[in-house]
Amino acid sequence: MEKKTEVKNRPAEFSRVAKVIAIAGSVLCSLLIWLYAIGYDNTLFTEDFKGITVEIRGDAELAERKGYTLAAQQKFSSITITAQGKRSELNALSPEDFTAVVDVSQVDKAGFNEMKIYVDSPNGIEVIWQSSTTARVFVDEFTQINDLLAVTVDTGNDY
Repeated sequence: MEKKTEVKNRPAEFSRVAKVIAIAGSVLCSLLIWLYAIGYDNTLFTEDFKGITVEIRGDAELAERKGYTLAAQQKFSSITITAQGKRSELNALSPEDFTAVVDVSQVDKAGFNEMKIYVDSPNGIEVIWQSSTTARVFVDEFTQINDLLAVTVDTGNDY
């Protein structure tokens, strides 16, 4: 009788050093892929910024060019924006990094005017939404009163 030898296929065993090198290489590759994804990937994220103050600019040009002036004590509520950009850049920003501006230098008529609110953002950041896009500004004709004033000073005899 012939004796049959059975050969079992066993998986190849790796040495302990080879296993450690394989694990370290896998961790290093995954770390490099993660760094690439957060630093160079062009995936854009959005974030909301609240409490951005609306400023008025161009009032000196308005007075010089048209003879108009802004009515006193006009205040605007702050606005909220949604900005889009890389996550690392958005996380480094605060509402103070954005400027909301109403430029009144191009107003052509006295009275109430609906003016566009422009939002300036840092480079690489795009404003994709804002809670208010216009502001209502009251412009009046510039008036100046020149009254002659006579002043009499009584110094008395002792002075």
